[in-house]
Amino acid sequence: MSKILAIDDDYVVLELLKETLMLEGYDVICVSSGLDGLEQLIKEKPDLVLLDVMMPQFDGYEICKKIKECKSTADIPIIFVSAKAQPEDLEIAFSLGADDYVIKPFDMKDLTDRVKAAIKKYKNH
Repeated sequence: MSKILAIDDDYVVLELLKETLMLEGYDVICVSSGLDGLEQLIKEKPDLVLLDVMMPQFDGYEICKKIKECKSTADIPIIFVSAKAQPEDLEIAFSLGADDYVIKPFDMKDLTDRVKAAIKKYKNH
C-alpha cells in the first residue's frame, strides 16, 4: 500500500484528501503544519507528499526546498495543492523541485489521477 503525506493547515481539505485517497487504497497521514510534516516525512517515509503553499511558520515552498535538499527524501514526489494560482506561484514550485501543482478548489478525480501517476513514476524509477 502506498503512503501519502498530506500537509495543509486547512482541516477540511485534509479530511477530504484523507477520505478520498483512503477509498483509493492509499495510507494517508495528515498534518497541519510544515514542521509536523518534516517530522512525519522522516518517520513515515511516504511515497508522495501533498503540500499546501500558504501555512504558518514554514510555507510550502520552504518545506519543498527542505525535502529536496535532503538526500534521503529528495526523490519523493511533491504535488502542491494550493489556492495560489498565479504563474509565478507555479514557477516557484517547479523551480524548487515540485512534480505537479493543483489549484484549489480542485477536482478530486483529477487529483487522484495525478497522485496515481506520480506514485507510479516514483516506484518505477
